[in-house]
Amino acid sequence: MGAFKLGVGLLTVALVVVFTVPEAQGRKKADKEGGEMVFAPVEVGKSKPESKTMKRAIKFYGNKDYYSGSIFLHKVLTHKEDDETTKERAQFFMGKSLYHLRFYSASLSYFDKIVEKGDAHKYYKATLIWLASLQRKLPESAGILDKIGKYPESALDAPELASIRDELIFYLGRFFYRQGDTKSWDKAIVLFRRIEPTSKFFIRSKFFEGVTYVRRGFPVKASRAFKQILREAGKIQKKGPGIKMFMELAKLSLARVFYQAGQIALSAAQRSKADRMMKLYGAAKNMFHLAVKYYEEIPQRSPNWLQSLFEESWSFFMLDAELRRIFKQDFAGFQKALGNIHTLNAPFFETMFFPESFLLRAVIYFKNCRYRASTESVNEFRTKYMTLFESMRKVVKRNKDDNNEFYNFAKKIIKGTSDLDEQIGRFAKSALVDRTLRRQFDYVHELDRELKQVESAARDWKTTAIADSIVQDLSLQKSLAVAKAGEMSRLRLKRLLSEIRGMLVKANNILYEINQVKIKGIDVKMRGQVIKVQVKLQKVKVDDEHVIWPFTGEYWKDELGYYRFQVRNKCAAASK
Repeated sequence: MGAFKLGVGLLTVALVVVFTVPEAQGRKKADKEGGEMVFAPVEVGKSKPESKTMKRAIKFYGNKDYYSGSIFLHKVLTHKEDDETTKERAQFFMGKSLYHLRFYSASLSYFDKIVEKGDAHKYYKATLIWLASLQRKLPESAGILDKIGKYPESALDAPELASIRDELIFYLGRFFYRQGDTKSWDKAIVLFRRIEPTSKFFIRSKFFEGVTYVRRGFPVKASRAFKQILREAGKIQKKGPGIKMFMELAKLSLARVFYQAGQIALSAAQRSKADRMMKLYGAAKNMFHLAVKYYEEIPQRSPNWLQSLFEESWSFFMLDAELRRIFKQDFAGFQKALGNIHTLNAPFFETMFFPESFLLRAVIYFKNCRYRASTESVNEFRTKYMTLFESMRKVVKRNKDDNNEFYNFAKKIIKGTSDLDEQIGRFAKSALVDRTLRRQFDYVHELDRELKQVESAARDWKTTAIADSIVQDLSLQKSLAVAKAGEMSRLRLKRLLSEIRGMLVKANNILYEINQVKIKGIDVKMRGQVIKVQVKLQKVKVDDEHVIWPFTGEYWKDELGYYRFQVRNKCAAASK
């Protein structure tokens, strides 16, 4: 394995990027913008005369006495007094009543039965409006997008949906995006592109359009979508938290797209003929510089800042490791990458973990023939993470056959109240802050809230058949949701374990490369040859707005992100 292959091998972890939007934040924003949805009464079809029970139920609903109405609606659904058409109406009104009572998960159960029946149900089309409202109220783990996905796109063109059409188009696009296949992604792109710039869902849809293009392997189209977000958001004078969040995500996504494009151009240059080679190398250089540009636009106050520093380090690395010899130019990539790594491992961020940063630092030293420093960096990684690796193996075996108990254990890890050692507890927690997992936890909390709401309701309602039915339904949903949350938590920790195992293998590969160099050096000496080591010091470059201030072992917050390392190249070809 050559040094170049060794460096690229380390990129595999750096390129595993998940594009997601903070769901809870997005839901909160939607509620603030639109508030409660207001729906016109929907009457569908005719049936034989309704029973007195049904009439009383509708009267209670009209008077907004939803608790009383739900009692009589349940009687209609469980008795044989009314025909199927009336029962379908009762089912629809039960879903609406429970929604108004804030039993959102229980409400979804009734609307789900309508969706499952499809067009054959009289209230199938009318239910779509309520699904949109529930999507605002419930975490994505409730599975509402899957139910919206059962509607054809043509259903969204109904006149009564005009006020929420863009929202439904966005949700349907999200459904197809989540399917994970090329055909579905193409459908998602078409839907996202339907939303006009004047819509409040435009920026959100444009972000997912860009992410979908990334999945499809079209970086140019992806970058256009992300840039359009920045252009349209720039026109908004008063930018709320939601707009700022998507602007930042667009910049981070652009940085990742340009980094990947740089890799593609670099790979193509290495395989191309001489007449195209320099043009492709030039494109790679431009792409890596653009990646750095957008990474540096992520502000220090952002929760994405440390991640952007780490990813930016790879762009700096590629500039010096692969393009310096081509353009005979020092891009100061090594010194900036090492400076970023110094920031990532500052004591201010002891709850954050960037294990691969140690290996990137080792590869940079290896590239500069600093074998002792490279070995020290690898050993530092092994000393710290071998212990964590062994401890994590024990953690994932906890409650091996009981996901419900593992869910409770995971909750304690997140709260910092588990029985784990402080450092392993923080390390395990770092794997449990995944947004998809958080949505599953949120869903469990929502189901628990609704169960407590039943318990705190008036006695004359909570002792009725409908209350008992709701408790049974919510209890079953909660049991399934808790088991899934426990399973997902264990899988996240197993994934972390697998990643560290992979890095330990790469650490051994670096040590192997170092030993190979040493063996070759000894072999040369044994043949009586003299090794001439040329030493070249890369000077730290600063612009007119900054000054050099030596690091004396003490970290200062205002210096974070600005560290630079002087790298002394000891390779024999350094001066050539």
